[in-house]
Amino acid sequence: MSANVVELNPDDLRERPKAVLQQAIDNGVSPVVILGYDVNGNEYFAASTSDAHEVNWLLDRLKAKLIS
Repeated sequence: MSANVVELNPDDLRERPKAVLQQAIDNGVSPVVILGYDVNGNEYFAASTSDAHEVNWLLDRLKAKLIS
């Protein structure tokens, strides 16, 4: 599991989105779901698949890992 962790120093915080995306690209992650806020504070969502059931399943499974 630790191979999927991106270690960042406080100086790297501005580069965090780029580092996380690069790590996903380097590891061949698929599908990809991106959640966040844009520069105006609006919620942002994008997914590399149009299968809403797959996206929801992935979010639920990973949310369970996040809170456990």
